[in-house]
Amino acid sequence: MPITVKYKATVYCVKYEGHITQDEMNQVVDDIYDGSSPKYIIHDVREMDVTKLKIEEIKTVSKKIRLKIATDDRTDKLAFIVRDRLSYGLTRMLEAYGFEFARFKIEIFYNMDDAINWITGIKKR
Repeated sequence: MPITVKYKATVYCVKYEGHITQDEMNQVVDDIYDGSSPKYIIHDVREMDVTKLKIEEIKTVSKKIRLKIATDDRTDKLAFIVRDRLSYGLTRMLEAYGFEFARFKIEIFYNMDDAINWITGIKKR
């Protein structure tokens, strides 16, 4: 699976590479939201091949996310890191479909440093 998950302290970082299937995205959602949801989540989709994603797949995964986060009271912030405007737009679409009822803050960034600064509230020097 071209998905790497790292967990450090209260930050859960998921890095996606290449083409990701709907089943793989569903597995990540299950891994994050089953059990104890982390306080902060970063999805790094810069290396993900978004050209093969279908709108219906995004909607299906978004529905699953919506059901999972309905009971999530532990996550405070979720960041996406994207590489270009297309990825930014698709991520906004995912946010609109899947996170409309989220009780946490969501932002989209173009680099890891900005995402970490926002997540932690601490600026790197």
